[in-house]
Amino acid sequence: MFLRTTLTSVVISLCMAAGAWSQNPAQLGNTAFEEGRYTEAVTHYQNALSEEPTFAVYVNLGHACMRLEQWTDAIASYRAAIELDAASATSDVWLFLGQAHYQIRQYGEALDAFLEAAASGANQQTSIWIARCLIDLEQWLRAKSALMAHLGT
Repeated sequence: MFLRTTLTSVVISLCMAAGAWSQNPAQLGNTAFEEGRYTEAVTHYQNALSEEPTFAVYVNLGHACMRLEQWTDAIASYRAAIELDAASATSDVWLFLGQAHYQIRQYGEALDAFLEAAASGANQQTSIWIARCLIDLEQWLRAKSALMAHLGT
C-alpha cells in the first residue's frame, strides 16, 4: 500500500511538472508578469528569446525591465523588437522606449522616440513627453510650440 501511495504521488507530481513544462517560456513569463514576479518574468522571456526571438516577447521583456527600473535593459529590449519587426512597432512601443530613455536622462533619444510615437498616431500624452524633453534640452520655443499644439491653441 505504501508503494502504491508513493507511486501515485510521484505520478501526480510528474503530471503537474509536465503541465508546467508544456507551457512555453513566453507563457510562463506572461503569467509571472501578471502576478507581479517581474524578475522571474525576465528570466522566462529571455529563455523564450533564446528559443525563438519574436517582437511580442521582446516588448514584454521591455515591460518587465521597466517594472524593475532596469532602464537600459528595457531600451535594449524595445530596440530589439523594433529592429526585428519595425512594422509592428505601435505608438505605445515608441512611447515606452522614450520613457525608458527619459528615466536615464537621455533626453535627445527620448525625444526621438516620442516623435516616432507621435508620427505613429500616439495619444495626447505623447505631446507632454515631447515638451518635457524639449524643456530638459533647453529648447524653450519648441517646448512652447509642443504645449500649444497639445492645448489646441
